[in-house]
Amino acid sequence: MEQVDQALIIQERTIINQFIMKISISLQQQRRFRIRELQLKVSLSLTEMLILLDI
Repeated sequence: MEQVDQALIIQERTIINQFIMKISISLQQQRRFRIRELQLKVSLSLTEMLILLDI
């Protein structure tokens, strides 16, 4: 019985760890996406400025 309990605990910990890893990967992807989005906005606004300045 005690071995079964230990096996269940290990299994639960594994599931929790996998879940935590998925969350952290998802957060990293969101950060990358936001950075790309910001880079795009900056390059767009620079382009707009150049157009306005007629360069």
